[in-house]
Amino acid sequence: MSFAQRHPGVVAALLVCAHVVVALAVASCVLQLSLAVGGDGLFGLSRVWPVPQLALLGAVLPVPLAAIAAFMLAFSRARERAWVAPVVGMVSTVLVPAIVLTFLHAPEPIRGG
Repeated sequence: MSFAQRHPGVVAALLVCAHVVVALAVASCVLQLSLAVGGDGLFGLSRVWPVPQLALLGAVLPVPLAAIAAFMLAFSRARERAWVAPVVGMVSTVLVPAIVLTFLHAPEPIRGG
């Protein structure tokens, strides 16, 4: 009997912690990429605004949802499958922002001045 089978709650907690780290890394990449495309500061982000907001939401929202699902599974009859929720959450934390960032484009140049 493996450690994961004997202690599904511990494995789920470790995977949720790993999911938080993945979400922080993805959120950092989203902000860096958005600033590189839009320009410096909040004005640069406001020029490309809907895309970074949706990408950050896609990176952060799966964390609490997967954590709740993982602990519900860890303390139910399906204990062996408690690792599935954080893994699916991590995959969605990476894929959703990646898909949203495909719509990020350089803003129109500022005219005048």
